[in-house]
Amino acid sequence: MIMENNEYSGYVTEWCPNCENEIEMAWDVETRGYKAYCPVCGGRLMLCDACQPLSNGTYCGGCDYCSDADSCKHNQKPANRTDAVHRYSVTIKEELERVVDIDATSPEEAEYAVKEAYRRSEYVLDADDFTGVSFNVREVEQ
Repeated sequence: MIMENNEYSGYVTEWCPNCENEIEMAWDVETRGYKAYCPVCGGRLMLCDACQPLSNGTYCGGCDYCSDADSCKHNQKPANRTDAVHRYSVTIKEELERVVDIDATSPEEAEYAVKEAYRRSEYVLDADDFTGVSFNVREVEQ
């Protein structure tokens, strides 16, 4: 997202064409690129709104997205990549978080009480507690 002073905010907002949700997330296009994955459905997001903005909030055009290749200038296949098929393990890590306010005489007592209540399933985190998702890819030795 570009702010009024033309500085990048560190957040992107895109409409997911797969699940039709508006997604806002912390994302640095300079280091992580213009392709991300929807934290709701896992579908690919092209971060088009982060591409080529002008200071007045408009876009300068020049989009070279090709539907046949399903790619643009920010999503090219690396030159050193071959088309050989490899096996990869992709770890999906979802992050859930909930804050529980509790009366206690010490931090240790508060933590113990919440851990015990959690163990008894009095607190069950669900989609409403979702704070993010990450993916880690490693090649599997064959």
